[in-house]
Amino acid sequence: MTLCGESAGAMSVLALLSRDDGLFQQAIVQSGTAHIGQAPGDAALVLDAVALRLEVPATAEALAAVEISKLIEAQGAVSADVSQSADAARFGPSTIASCGLSFMPVIDGDVLTRPPIQAIADGAGSGVPLLMGTTAEEFRLFVMTSDLLLLGTAELFKTRLAAYGAPGEFYDLYKAGGSGAYPRNAASGIACAVLTDRMFRIPTYRVAEARTGPSTPTYVYEFGWRSPVMPNSMRVQLGACHSLDLPFAWDTLDLPENRGFTGPNPPQALADALHRAWAEFAAAGDVSWKPYDRIDRTVMAYHYNNSGTDLTVNDPRGDERRRWDGLLPTH
Repeated sequence: MTLCGESAGAMSVLALLSRDDGLFQQAIVQSGTAHIGQAPGDAALVLDAVALRLEVPATAEALAAVEISKLIEAQGAVSADVSQSADAARFGPSTIASCGLSFMPVIDGDVLTRPPIQAIADGAGSGVPLLMGTTAEEFRLFVMTSDLLLLGTAELFKTRLAAYGAPGEFYDLYKAGGSGAYPRNAASGIACAVLTDRMFRIPTYRVAEARTGPSTPTYVYEFGWRSPVMPNSMRVQLGACHSLDLPFAWDTLDLPENRGFTGPNPPQALADALHRAWAEFAAAGDVSWKPYDRIDRTVMAYHYNNSGTDLTVNDPRGDERRRWDGLLPTH
């Protein structure tokens, strides 16, 4: 079986891979992380919050009886509370360590006995080719479309970075690393650059690093095209944000529903290239560039630096990658 995933789904792919049940022939993991795992007590806190909003007991039977639309509405409201508050006392440390996610794989001692990255580093899923991708500005989706954009000041964003496990000096270091392709002029953009690496890019590299070897090929790419859509009153663009790659990967740019995300003129050639890579990998477990390793760190950069050029790059933004050495370990 070949399985594809985005965000929580991609985390689930890696969680299932870490069980080593032989489910997959190959897998595509987009915007995924094997470092996420919720403690049972913290998952219960989130469940209690959902039940409280619905005014029902926090039991499977009571929640199963709730109309689906109301259940989804309550889940969305709790997700917003978790993201806006980053309140570890209310929702649990392992919940907040997810950088704003509410619902995720639970390390319950039964289905998952340890964080997926640990099992993968010990060889779980070896022999299953992986294609793993991130977008260049993943975290912008979660800030530019929410009240987090209104945090405004550098100090408030630094506080949020600390809550999400980023070292205190990273804000200023990433501020100095902005470019014309991916500007970091505002505090929100600087924080998003740090959290893109914290939540998505570095965890993706950690999985690839843990799996390097001829029997465990892991191919990595980055999606660099920036959406011009401004989904907020402050007229801040989405940029190369989380999930933007999906209409390209599935070659569905012509669907009207996607234009609110991509804008009116998304590049079809980019969809052709990314969709082709996904399809070829699903069919054969291989792509046109070399697997990621600890020496060359080869990444296929689609629309490299928001240009119209797709090319392989060794160790993109390596200076910022190296800042995470010793952080987000595999064990």
